[in-house]
Amino acid sequence: MDFSVLFFHSSVAISSSSSSQSYQLCIDATKYADENGFKAVWIPERHFHSFGGIFPNPAVLAAFLSSFSSSLRIRAGSVVMPLHTPIRVAEEWAMVDHMSLGRVDIAFAPGWNPKDFAIAPTNYQFRKELLYEGIHAVRTLWQGGSVSYYDGHKQPTKISLFPPPIQKILPVWVTSIGNEQTFWEAGATGANILTALLFQSVQDLRFRIDIYKKSLSYHGFDPTTRTITCMLHTYVHVNDEVAIKHVHAPLKAYLSDSIDLWRSTWSDLDKATGMCKDKLIEFAFMRYVKHTSIIGGVDKCENMVKSLKDIGVNEIACLIDFGVESPLVMESLHYINELKNRFPPAPPNSKIAIVDPHFLDPSSSSSSSSSSHPPHLALPLRGGDDCVKSDAEISDIQLDSDNGVLLIKFKPKNNILVLPGQYINIYKILNGKTEWLSASVVSYHHGLIEIFLRITPFPLVQYFLNKAKNAENKGEDNDNIVQITGGHGRLSLSLLFQEKEEEEKIRKQQYYVFIAGGTGISSVFNMLCHVLENRPKEKVILFYSYRKTTAPPPLHSTICQLSSLQYHLFLTGKKNQGIEGDNIYPRRITKDDIFQINKNEKEEKQYYISGPASFVLDIKSHLKELNISRRNIHYEAVLDDKTQSTLIDFAVVIPPAQQQQQQQQQQQQQQQQQQQQQQQ
Repeated sequence: MDFSVLFFHSSVAISSSSSSQSYQLCIDATKYADENGFKAVWIPERHFHSFGGIFPNPAVLAAFLSSFSSSLRIRAGSVVMPLHTPIRVAEEWAMVDHMSLGRVDIAFAPGWNPKDFAIAPTNYQFRKELLYEGIHAVRTLWQGGSVSYYDGHKQPTKISLFPPPIQKILPVWVTSIGNEQTFWEAGATGANILTALLFQSVQDLRFRIDIYKKSLSYHGFDPTTRTITCMLHTYVHVNDEVAIKHVHAPLKAYLSDSIDLWRSTWSDLDKATGMCKDKLIEFAFMRYVKHTSIIGGVDKCENMVKSLKDIGVNEIACLIDFGVESPLVMESLHYINELKNRFPPAPPNSKIAIVDPHFLDPSSSSSSSSSSHPPHLALPLRGGDDCVKSDAEISDIQLDSDNGVLLIKFKPKNNILVLPGQYINIYKILNGKTEWLSASVVSYHHGLIEIFLRITPFPLVQYFLNKAKNAENKGEDNDNIVQITGGHGRLSLSLLFQEKEEEEKIRKQQYYVFIAGGTGISSVFNMLCHVLENRPKEKVILFYSYRKTTAPPPLHSTICQLSSLQYHLFLTGKKNQGIEGDNIYPRRITKDDIFQINKNEKEEKQYYISGPASFVLDIKSHLKELNISRRNIHYEAVLDDKTQSTLIDFAVVIPPAQQQQQQQQQQQQQQQQQQQQQQQ
């Protein structure tokens, strides 16, 4: 078990003197931790509030504290990724890595407080997507790659880090205070986890750590090489009575300040006033002291650490600056050190960050890229470099000429987890070039992954089409092997965890509303088929918005055959005007369309939305106006051209092979423009 020090100061009215004293405590505690074998110092990011607000830029304080230590890891706990551009985060922390001689670690968080997003207001809606996009971009830059951004002339330009950081690999944490889906996604990216007992018990955390470790294993990572850090309010003294006496008033004031901050998320806290608020704070105080903190004598606190170690936690981040006077905090550090010495340190982790093969081995076949990647099959969430790769045998290919689709079954050779509605990437070397595409998974039964592919002129699709037409090519040979990565996408994870919660309650009928726009139908269609197959008594409605053709899409005829499904098709293209039929409308989905199903049916509904980001934003605004609870809304968005212009922190990561190809294309365009100007 490792022990670290974490800061999260709070003061209802911060004066310059008290702020200076707080920073001095950071210096003194960092010196002590470095001299006594603590693992790290954690620095948070907070904005515009007395609760933690003296830490608006963790990189600044990290650079400062690095000069007072020599072996202590310098950690951001956490960078709120959607508030910043990834290139700026990578650049700042690469500088800190130099100043600390290679001791930087970063925990990333999506953020939750709407007021913080005054810095980047358009990013609040898609903060979880931007979290993982940002992590991928920072990792790419850190390992020597480049990302593409628009410059002042609105032209794409490549960005790299100068100077490059000292560490070749950035140790990464993902922060979650108790969301099961975040624990799964952290495992899918191979990151470490930073959590706390603020809104969960030790037993709740045991369940979520199990999810995290299963996700690591499923995605090809070794759980024994990852760090599970738990933040705890910490004050250890000579005995329990003295410790509780010292923290009683400051911790209650600290909790009172936190209630004001959490009002933006839980409006019920507005009702906590007067005596009600006092009772709430007293209850929270007793809960912290008894069950969710390291407050007391060394022996009592040792039992708490043992209980966390038993469930898989291997690092304690001791939050020490919650209002106790600085001299007492420094005195407590001696007892915390005594507690630390009762536990041997965790073994060093050699694989706590992901090595992206694109940048360590440019000659690798996986780093090759093709310009023929179908743009309409773009991945909702990037994940190929962070997920397990597996060779897969083409088990069966069936051609449906009427609908213009291929049904393909793959048998992966490695243990790989994909859920219905998630995406896989498929790679195949054809004529010396790596061709690839993405497809949504229909099912994964008995070791076989099943997908639908629309027939297009793209090389890899044509390869599958030729194999379907030539039965003699279906035998086992090297030409029958592809490489796949997956699964990517978060929408079906919501369905998975929602179903798991219902299994633990009294069984009741569910009501699913799937809303898809454009290519978002792929994941939604496969999810609703999964629901109808496994839970046939459930009520299911599908709203599908489509604009690119006057004819119904290829999946339309299949959808219409699902007798238990209420299906509404919205054709929004200009050429579609005047086309109407049973449940076919020549317009966009409106708030009134969604209102009608809520008006006629009183059951609580779960909403699953997939499509371009602008479409998802529109639907989410409709649901908000209808007072649909946020916990019932699940979504997955493709960042399209319309929304990309407003999401200031979105970056497209370009592999080196593709960078060279794009550079050549830009040079050709410039030459053509020069020739045209000369002719004129």
